Amino acid sequence: MAPRGRPAKESRAAKEAPEKKPRKNRGLPKPNQPVAAGRLIASPYVKYGWHKPLTAEAKAAASRVSSIADSFYMCQLERSRPIEAGSLRNALFYERRQLTNPNFVSTPAIDHLDLFGTDEADFEKTLADISKIGNPREVAYLHDIFRGIRDRQFLILPVEMDGNKWVTIIAEKRGYVNQKVTHLAIVDPFPQGRAARRSLIISRLERIFAEGCIELTNDVDIHDLAVKDVEESWQTGLVAYAISREFLRRLEKFTWRVRQALPCSQPLLVWGAFDEMYNFDSYRQSLTAAIAFQAIEMSGFRIRMALEVPSEDSGYDRSRLSHVKEEDFEAFFHGDEKFDPFEANNHNVIVGTPPTSESESLSSSNDNDEDMGMDTDDDVAEVESPAPPPGISVINFSDFKPLEEVCQYGRVSVIEPQPKTKTPPGPHAIEWSHFRSTDDPCTPVPPESETQPKEKTQPGISVIEFSDFRPLDEVCQYGRVSVIEPQPKMETQPCSENRTDSDYVDDGSEDDGGEPSSKKVRFSDDDI
Repeated sequence: MAPRGRPAKESRAAKEAPEKKPRKNRGLPKPNQPVAAGRLIASPYVKYGWHKPLTAEAKAAASRVSSIADSFYMCQLERSRPIEAGSLRNALFYERRQLTNPNFVSTPAIDHLDLFGTDEADFEKTLADISKIGNPREVAYLHDIFRGIRDRQFLILPVEMDGNKWVTIIAEKRGYVNQKVTHLAIVDPFPQGRAARRSLIISRLERIFAEGCIELTNDVDIHDLAVKDVEESWQTGLVAYAISREFLRRLEKFTWRVRQALPCSQPLLVWGAFDEMYNFDSYRQSLTAAIAFQAIEMSGFRIRMALEVPSEDSGYDRSRLSHVKEEDFEAFFHGDEKFDPFEANNHNVIVGTPPTSESESLSSSNDNDEDMGMDTDDDVAEVESPAPPPGISVINFSDFKPLEEVCQYGRVSVIEPQPKTKTPPGPHAIEWSHFRSTDDPCTPVPPESETQPKEKTQPGISVIEFSDFRPLDEVCQYGRVSVIEPQPKMETQPCSENRTDSDYVDDGSEDDGGEPSSKKVRFSDDDI
């Protein structure tokens, strides 16, 4: 402890530690200048280069598109945020330039002019500012907003009314000096106050077009694009973008068909109903992408898009923009068809009826017997035949067995005939009623009333119906046998010596007159 009256000595660490100066508050960045407010996702295709300052050209390009950047960032603040006029205009500028003939459509940015407000005094003042000068019959000087409207055949004009309620005006004009509107569509998806807004728009358009020497008469064809009503006013801006983009797509399709000399109807193709279910999230995302590319192209491609990871200090709230709940993320992306090339078990799609465990064990047992050379008739007879699976079961035979050990289900269908011996051409349906058992040559045929209705056979398939089974090697000579539609065994009737027409077949010969004879030939048991 230091003596009284002497100051305590400072520690060595305290002497060496520099005095911390208060951090200078830099405040907001300079207007229209680049700022590092976030981090980008690392990628081998993105080089860092943060250490080198930007060139004067890059700074000037960033300053030139700063207002477009504002409209871009507005779209990423909140899902239900109303669309600003700058965002909609920049997106439509970009979409129009994607047409084969961009000069086909006019999309003027006149939101700064109070032309469709509810205040009549403001409208009269604005109309006086854009009114024409001179006599149209001699020389008239028009306001600059009419340059593109008069030079281009179609007009797409979304206007904001009654506080963030967007109504889309689409018009087609004809003529050279004194033009005339021939087609008009007013798309208003918000139901409350729609009639009043429609009446105000038509009355204002008549006076606005007149200052540009464009006539809007009462006989104009007004089309109803039949859009579905929206529930919230913030959705109208997204619908206005979707309608405008769809109309541009229709004009592109119409232009292509005209150039290809294909038949097309403009009222049906261009002015038809907007047959599309609303997807507001998709509209916002497309709108954001169009604004971004508008800024990139206007900067001379000195600016590019990037995936930013905002920090906590940026004020970004993902819950306000996301349309998928946290617990639904996995199910939301489940439909994406992704495949892992390194997955071992990648054959999980089942087509057909999978074999049962009993049939699998039987197949495995037969395979082992064939490997051991033990595939004999006795071995097969000892194995209990498995129950047939639903549908058609195809059995391939390498060594045929007696028919009574294999066919227990009523009928046998011979598929894909491949005869070993020479056979008559063409498919032949063989009825078992012509055949008799070797033990009982008089086995009668059941009456037609007791027989099952016969199904039509497909071309190339010979169907054999059995009342008394015969050895398999005498019947199946064509490679494969298919067991179909199990039916119970049919009881036979007492033997009778009476012969019917079914015991005979036509010999196919012709008589002297060239006509087929009606003579019948007996088909005896020796011919089997």
